[in-house]
Amino acid sequence: MKTIIKANVVEAMTVPFTISVAATDEKLIADYLGSVTPLIEANLKRVDARFSTFKADSLVSRFQRGEDSLLALDREFQQVYGAVSVAKDQTEGLFNPYYGGKYDPTGYVKGWSIQTAFEKHLAPLLEDPRVVGVCLNGGGEAFAVNDAGALLGGPDREDGVQVAQIRSVGLSAPFRLGRRSGRD
Repeated sequence: MKTIIKANVVEAMTVPFTISVAATDEKLIADYLGSVTPLIEANLKRVDARFSTFKADSLVSRFQRGEDSLLALDREFQQVYGAVSVAKDQTEGLFNPYYGGKYDPTGYVKGWSIQTAFEKHLAPLLEDPRVVGVCLNGGGEAFAVNDAGALLGGPDREDGVQVAQIRSVGLSAPFRLGRRSGRD
């Protein structure tokens, strides 16, 4: 049976995000893209509104202005702050969530938002045997799964969703060696 690939593009975080579904039925692809695209777009825009350094009312901007209570009050903010703090420690500062002395987790947030939207909205489509693969790509960071049958996220995945082999693709070192961010 012939595999068909269709995609929708949405704009968020100042970059295009491509949502792709590969399947053996064109109507099925249209239906799935029609249902997941608005959900993924809403999730990406919600994350942008909460974590943008360019929006005065975002959690990040508020934290930059000294609202430290966000660490105690907002679970998602805690999750991101914790993850970037661990990344800074594990990379001995090569990854730094601070730029110019201000907290700026945007280097992490885009990839994290792609992964969470992918796992929540696209990966479950592989439960349908007519779906051959799914992908979410945003500005060079992508999560893509085919129908190989591996467990998404590894053996520790709490919900036990059986989907496919996952591949995380991104630019791991797009800047000169010794630089700490693309802004140096």
